[in-house]
Amino acid sequence: MDAVKNEDLEEVKRILKDSPKAVNSVDNTDKKYSLGFKDISLLHIACYKKNLEIVKFLGSQENINVNQRNNIGGQGRTPIFDAVKSGSYEIVRFLVEECKADVR
Repeated sequence: MDAVKNEDLEEVKRILKDSPKAVNSVDNTDKKYSLGFKDISLLHIACYKKNLEIVKFLGSQENINVNQRNNIGGQGRTPIFDAVKSGSYEIVRFLVEECKADVR
């Protein structure tokens, strides 16, 4: 989580090389991130931070769930919501066109 929060693509690559299943991991600890919430995936964070490089890397991972819902306030938002909310339409386009993210 910290590697994505810190926008360290090389560290994200290293972590996922060692543990590919971590791509869909969600932090369920009680601590809140500087982003103002918890219970989010790596892709949610990268979309929120508008980091297209990390989003593209995560989106290229074989087992990525681009429609994974978070647990924020019981609303279950997907990464595409975070990309729209942050105003990163380039990321929205990538998620829809390349990753086939569900827009509903």
